[in-house]
This record gives sequence, structure tokens and C-alpha cells, in this order.
Amino acid sequence: MVSVGIDAGTQFIRIVIMRGNAIVATHITTLGSEAIENVASANYASVLKNTNLLPQDIACVAVTGIGREYIDFSDYQFSEAVCSARGVHWLDTEADVLLDMGTEKTMVVKIEQGKPTHILRNDRCASGTGRFLAITAKPLGVTPEELGELAGRSTKNIFINNNCAVFAESEIISLIHRNERKEDIARAIFMSMAAKVHSLLIKVEPFAALMMIGWLAKNKGMVDAVRALTGYNVLIPHAIDPQFVTALGAAVAGGDAYIKNVR
Repeated sequence: MVSVGIDAGTQFIRIVIMRGNAIVATHITTLGSEAIENVASANYASVLKNTNLLPQDIACVAVTGIGREYIDFSDYQFSEAVCSARGVHWLDTEADVLLDMGTEKTMVVKIEQGKPTHILRNDRCASGTGRFLAITAKPLGVTPEELGELAGRSTKNIFINNNCAVFAESEIISLIHRNERKEDIARAIFMSMAAKVHSLLIKVEPFAALMMIGWLAKNKGMVDAVRALTGYNVLIPHAIDPQFVTALGAAVAGGDAYIKNVR
């Protein structure tokens, strides 16, 4: 059986194709100014072609993400929390909490046997998100990825007190004028973000293992900061890019729903 999971976010469309219990293909594309449905449909067709699959070979298509309601060729729709939990559980059954750090949101989900039991979000403010990182990296003249590399060379603890991206940017400019090293400022940015997500994580304690997913799970500076500040056992997906875990969960959940309906 072949199932497809599509995660339609605010900036990206992510697609995962599974055959049984194996990942066949992954694909990501930027939305740009195009309509979500058009981008999803075109890229879905492209992925099928590249994997030598026909539409009739697909048992089901499951969609998730903020744009899921705009994709009308799906068989199932699931929430992000449900799909993220399923994806994390599929990757590692020991992980009982997930931290999803994306471009526009931070989400913490407590997991029990692959199902979400507590869901906490920080999506009304840029703090703790990829957008915050992009804004605060700008005064240093580096990308978020380069910021992570800089943070690894920090030798001094300094602090950024503002959670608001605009005020944090001003604070960073002041630190630059004080001749603080870029490396130390970079680490301070990540530690500030880690403190924000820690305030969410403590609300779902106790737990055994935390898995980080999403775009920022690929940034070593962010992962190191969460580990250093919280002391948690932080897992990072290896079987699949952390950005695809929610789409993976959609494919798993869709496949399970299809089998249940067939029976």
C-alpha cells in the first residue's frame, strides 16, 4: 500500500510518500505567491512522476498544516499536532514529547502511544520561531545557519533580555556597538529562544525524551541551546529530515485510516 502525506504550511509544501512501512520519497517546495492548492497539486504530480508512480497506485492522500483545507484532492485531513505526534512516534517510540520549531510557530506536544495528549503553542509572537532567528541574525550580517556555526565558537555568556523581535534586534545592535563578539551574541540569541520554549516544555513535565522537529531542529546552535538550558534528553530525527516529520505523520495516519476503512 502506498500512502502520501502533505504538510501545507505558510511558506512550504512538504510531501512524503510511503510504501508500507518504508519512506519512498520526500519533496519540499516554497509556496511563493502561488495558491496553495495549485502548488500542492503540481508538486504532488511531479513527485509521482519522479518515483514512477501513477495516481491509481496511491491508496490515500492525507493532508495537514494550516493550508490543508485548500487541498481538495486529499482523502483525509488531520491536525498538525496529530500528524507530528504520529511522525515522532513512528521514528522513536521512546520520545514522549515533541518540540516543533518552524518558521512561524513553536509547538510542544505531549505524546502517549502516538497520540497527542497536551498541545501548547507559541504562534502569536515571533519569539522562539524561525522568524525571530532571521530577524536577529540580520544585524550580524549572517544567515540563521551561519548564526548556528558562530554560536558554537562562543566563549562568553552574555544575555538578550527582550523576547520581542523588534526590541531584541535593537538590543543586538547595542551589543555590537559595545564591541561584543559575534560568536557570543549568536549564542545569546539561541539561549534567549531556548528560554522561551523552555517555558512551554516545563508545562508538560515529567517526560522521558524530547524530539525536536521542524526547520530549527536542523540548526546546531538551536539544538545545543535547548540541551544546555533545559538539560533534557533531546533527540533529532535521522531517518528523515526534521522538516518532513509532520508530513510523515500524515502519511502514517492516512495509511492507518485507509486500512481501517478497508477492513
